[in-house]
Amino acid sequence: MERKVDITDVSVAKTVQFSYSVDWYEERELTWKNRMSRYGGSSFLPGSFEIHWLSIINSFVLVLLLTAFLSIILLRVLKNDFSRYMEIDDDAMEEEEVSFGIP
Repeated sequence: MERKVDITDVSVAKTVQFSYSVDWYEERELTWKNRMSRYGGSSFLPGSFEIHWLSIINSFVLVLLLTAFLSIILLRVLKNDFSRYMEIDDDAMEEEEVSFGIP
């Protein structure tokens, strides 16, 4: 039963009941292997596989930049730590030399 309701007049509150119906039928000549053949020509599915090169290049550049930033940060931290440890080692060596009486 099809009944149309005008819902363009917003000054009057209306209750609208929505429904749908489906008719199922079996196609005996359609095998399980070929069940998607009817949707192959649809515009919903892409016609061919397209490679999005811009996305691939963008991802590759982002990985390179993030790796470079991370390596720069790690190298700066390691350089500062290494220089600090070397200063401590030099001071410790001088104290050992003085304590042993080596000129």
